[in-house]
Amino acid sequence: MKLIPFIKEQDRKKEGAFDIYSRILKDNIMFISTKINIKNRIQSKN
Repeated sequence: MKLIPFIKEQDRKKEGAFDIYSRILKDNIMFISTKINIKNRIQSKN
């Protein structure tokens, strides 16, 4: 059985719990495990 860590958040209006993977997606965090060269650029839209 795998354990998935949860994050509990609370602000003035609401409270919630997220699994770590959903929280990372919410903040648009990206992990890159290979070297990036000029031909394989990553572009993001804001």
